[in-house]
Amino acid sequence: MVSQKWIYGGDEASLIASIREGRAGGDMPAFKGVLTDTEIRTLVLTLRDRVIAPVLAGVRKPVGRPRNTYTRIDRDYDTLRYDMRALFTDLGIATAS
Repeated sequence: MVSQKWIYGGDEASLIASIREGRAGGDMPAFKGVLTDTEIRTLVLTLRDRVIAPVLAGVRKPVGRPRNTYTRIDRDYDTLRYDMRALFTDLGIATAS
């Protein structure tokens, strides 16, 4: 979906199938009787563009101020970025450095 690795596939068709059909073991319920195909596709596109892509962009190395001028907010941002990268690694989603 945003050039990352996903357990069940991150392309649009795979995500639509995951939402429509659900996943084994009850980890992801099926929504085929709850949402229309158009609503599911809209959900996938919204997640991709407004949630997943910005979060993944946030874990990449930022460009900006040199380290010797970092503020506390910059250091907190770095800590958050490193923690998010670790979370995505644990979830099996590859991120760029």
